[in-house]
Amino acid sequence: STRFYVQGRYENISSYSAGGKLSAPGLPFVNFSQRPIIENYLRLGMEMNDLVIADHVDASIYLRRYDTDLYTYRYNNLGKLTAALHSPVKKSYILGGRFLFDKKLANHFLAYGADFFVANWNQISIENITTGKIMLKNFRPSYFSNAGVFIKDDWNVFDSLILSASLRGDYVLTIIDKKPHYTLESKDTSGNLTALLDKYGTAHQGAITGSLGSVYFMSELTSLALNLSHNFKAPSTTDKQDSALGTKPKVANPRLTPEYDEGIDLSVRIHNDNNWASITGYLNYYNNLIFSQLIDPSSNLYQSQNIGEVAIAGVELEGRHALFDKQLEISYSATYTFGQDITHKTPMPYIPPLIGYLTLQYNAHHWFLKLVERGYLGKQKGRIDASKERPSKSYAMSDVYVGLKLQALGLKDMQFIIGVENLFNAVGRNPATEEDIRFPSSLIGNPLVEPGRNLIAKFAYQY
Repeated sequence: STRFYVQGRYENISSYSAGGKLSAPGLPFVNFSQRPIIENYLRLGMEMNDLVIADHVDASIYLRRYDTDLYTYRYNNLGKLTAALHSPVKKSYILGGRFLFDKKLANHFLAYGADFFVANWNQISIENITTGKIMLKNFRPSYFSNAGVFIKDDWNVFDSLILSASLRGDYVLTIIDKKPHYTLESKDTSGNLTALLDKYGTAHQGAITGSLGSVYFMSELTSLALNLSHNFKAPSTTDKQDSALGTKPKVANPRLTPEYDEGIDLSVRIHNDNNWASITGYLNYYNNLIFSQLIDPSSNLYQSQNIGEVAIAGVELEGRHALFDKQLEISYSATYTFGQDITHKTPMPYIPPLIGYLTLQYNAHHWFLKLVERGYLGKQKGRIDASKERPSKSYAMSDVYVGLKLQALGLKDMQFIIGVENLFNAVGRNPATEEDIRFPSSLIGNPLVEPGRNLIAKFAYQY
């Protein structure tokens, strides 16, 4: 049998940022927004069953267009407007496709296929809103394309043992056009930057990556899972060039090379019809990690660099339990993470040390009540990169939700939910949110304060 399908999406939203990556330290010094953000997305696909080469085939291609306008307003200590900037980001396209084949052979469940995408970035102008003149231009036009083939096998060796293996080959082509030059490049009278971009602008890169995994069922109630992986990431064309967007200007680095990482995670799981819990330990070891490094604190100037060896390790506990014929449900999660730049012997910045939540939900026939408590451990002085961040305080937030089940109205699996988030209006700053340490931490956007007490109402589909 054969089935054809079409998927589409259109989005038109406006985003106002009070702080964070491109807008720290936020108000009253910086006002950054994207308005509107327009996305058009179209996917055409075909599914086929019971072929010789596969039990199931899913093939699709898609086209995505992205347009937005960036607005940045800067103010001095007296609240006077010092710069009003507009950056139109137009006609960015991604064309891609995926071809997936599934096949069962004895105790082997195979998935194999290929995928690809091609993306473009155009030159971006930065205009002075007051005068209407173009102040400078960012980036040369560029293209980023990736094509890969993959295969994965899940092998039921015994009833108590599943082994899995995957292999993937990727070819990445990045192209930075030789012209037109952008403003910061043209101001380099030595010509060195232009020569480097011309030399390293076109890069052919690739890697063979994969993973090995196993699940061993020690009993009907417990299992042990182990996964090993090798991964690869190529630098983007924007990483290699200068940028003056937002409040985090960046210096070009055309010599960037791919990063690699090896990962391992081990978990123990306990499960039955009404209970599920797991504890997982993980470690990712990066070589040549691509990271945005601060190179001039006085001007908050950054550069994407291969910083060397980095280790990120952690432990995660999570679980769900149903009691009293599922009238009461308890779920929880806690994650501890430790990140270290081994090459430079410094902590990795903006890594939350410990986050978690606890949820209690009472289920009636036509409604439910859910209580959520979220907690965040602050960053301690000895575990921060003092050139980029400051210690932060621990905090907790409480949420309350009431949901109505709408099956009585003929809307199966639909719910109407109202709730209050951050019920007690607690003040907290997420440890992962970027800040500008040149400005006071007392500012609401430096780092950005989590939303205060707010009311939500939504329709939701229960999967």
